[in-house]
Amino acid sequence: MNDWLHLVLVTLLTNIGVGAVWASLLLQRRNELGLGRTVIVIIGLGLAPWSVSWCLNILLLLLPGLPHGAVLGVVLGFFLLLGVLGRHGWKELLEWIKERPAMLRSTDFMSFLFITAIMAVGALMLLTFKPLADHDILEYGTQGRIFLRDMAVHYERHHYDPISGFYYVGLHGFSFPLLFTWEGLFGPTTDIWVRSMTPWYVWLLVALIWSTMRSVGPWAPLWTLALMGSTLAFIYMDLIYHVDPLRVFFFTASMLLFVQLIQTPSIATALVLGVLLGAHAHLHSLGMILGCLMCGVLLVVNWASIASRIRWVLVAGVPFMLAGGAHYIVDMLYGTGWLLKDITWF
Repeated sequence: MNDWLHLVLVTLLTNIGVGAVWASLLLQRRNELGLGRTVIVIIGLGLAPWSVSWCLNILLLLLPGLPHGAVLGVVLGFFLLLGVLGRHGWKELLEWIKERPAMLRSTDFMSFLFITAIMAVGALMLLTFKPLADHDILEYGTQGRIFLRDMAVHYERHHYDPISGFYYVGLHGFSFPLLFTWEGLFGPTTDIWVRSMTPWYVWLLVALIWSTMRSVGPWAPLWTLALMGSTLAFIYMDLIYHVDPLRVFFFTASMLLFVQLIQTPSIATALVLGVLLGAHAHLHSLGMILGCLMCGVLLVVNWASIASRIRWVLVAGVPFMLAGGAHYIVDMLYGTGWLLKDITWF
């Protein structure tokens, strides 16, 4: 299959299809979340690739050796069934889509579209001319293709593959390597979809900031994005294939829900915050550390009674652990030892 057709297929099924399922589920709780529909849709789109990797992690750990087609069918079937739970959330999503053309009369929305067009051209050039040649992502990619070859995930003291001679020294969850595994299920000869995760999540981050800052004033999004885009860190993040765009997006989204939980506590907000913290943790060790710190802040900051604070931390903590935090507990008990291990750099 042509690389670009492959990219379109995996993007439509994963980023858009699974993202729409998440958006419909979240939109059902829009009033409880207290967020605008655009922000909710963006968070839903961001959760899609991670959630697919989470499903793969569970499947390949508990049922190793399944055929590629069976794994594809189980994962896509799971999200198809999950989409049924979206119910009236799909109506909300459809209404949101219908409102987009009317926004063309808005100056700030036109500015956002202009930024999007520039980013799209940059993404096209990046994916066309820049191969997967950056250091860390090569390590993740190699491990992800080992998962694909063996169709199994193991927690072990040393992630050493005797066939290839590769030793995986990563301290993080398996989410990002498993994106390579997921793409390989559609055809193992290309990595264009995983490479597209860099511009995709940078664009989602821009869209999330733009949508959030619109409530401040009509020019606030442009000034914020201009300041952010003028930093070397942002420029590098947009030009180097890495896990950073994903973890920065999830950190930003979790901070948004963190503030929302303090200002307007609700069960839905606490649950979504927990999922975002877990997704960040499943991607990167810093997500686990920051997630624990956020839960600690929720406990010590005097924003509610101590009993309420404990309750909200528990409500957020369960999805936090299930979505990614538990990986590090299992890794410490049965795997490499995580931060407790002696790190040997090769």
